Amino acid sequence: MKKVTVEDVDLFNRSAGDAYSELCRRDFPPTESDAKNSDFTHFVSAKSLSDDEHNVFLVECAAQAKLIYGFDQYPSSICEVALRSAGNFKTPLVGNR
Repeated sequence: MKKVTVEDVDLFNRSAGDAYSELCRRDFPPTESDAKNSDFTHFVSAKSLSDDEHNVFLVECAAQAKLIYGFDQYPSSICEVALRSAGNFKTPLVGNR
């Protein structure tokens, strides 16, 4: 089975708001766009959250990772949590709102 990577240096280095906007654009392109498919590579929201328009994305850069999340397209709701590697999983490091 091919391992899917969530590494994206450009997204990782963007502000939380810019990265969130780009991730939403990739995952939920407007119906009038010419996008053939949605890209859910970084999308990690549970169905119950995404049904209510709470979007959570995971982005990595080398050994670092962060969760970027928000509610629909409301800029004031966008946050990120930096994660640090701890074996086979990541642990919360710091929250940034």
